[in-house]
Amino acid sequence: MSALRAEAKRRIDLLERRAGFDDFSKQFLEWSKQQHRPKTHELHSGNCKALKRFFRGKWLDEITQGMVEEFKLTRSQEKR
Repeated sequence: MSALRAEAKRRIDLLERRAGFDDFSKQFLEWSKQQHRPKTHELHSGNCKALKRFFRGKWLDEITQGMVEEFKLTRSQEKR
């Protein structure tokens, strides 16, 4: 039942534009830490760090396919 309440709250947050990328990534990493092995969680943490550089401060519904493609292009050109 709590899962249904959490999903309902998430939908309301999205409708009211309270679901920002920063909050989402934080929740995702908390979930990842509980669900995955340490190495996988570490990978997710690194990925979220890279994503935050581009999407910090954005609402989830503001992130467009074009922005994602720009992120991918920029990342592919970075030295690692």
